[in-house]
Amino acid sequence: MGRAVKKFRIDDWVRFISFPDSDLEILKRPRPAVILEVLEEESYYDYRIFIDGEGTIKNVREDFLFPLEKA
Repeated sequence: MGRAVKKFRIDDWVRFISFPDSDLEILKRPRPAVILEVLEEESYYDYRIFIDGEGTIKNVREDFLFPLEKA
């Protein structure tokens, strides 16, 4: 069963945190990312993102993405 409404849209900038519940600070380090694709409801993952500074593309669940704070 998929989620009713996705929180982010294509081209939204977000913070990606690999292990938000970890006790180790290095694993909770936020990395800037941009949403490349909103995946289908049936998919285990919610988004395909590009992680800025690393140049990697990942499929991730919404639980690992957080909005960027506005300046």
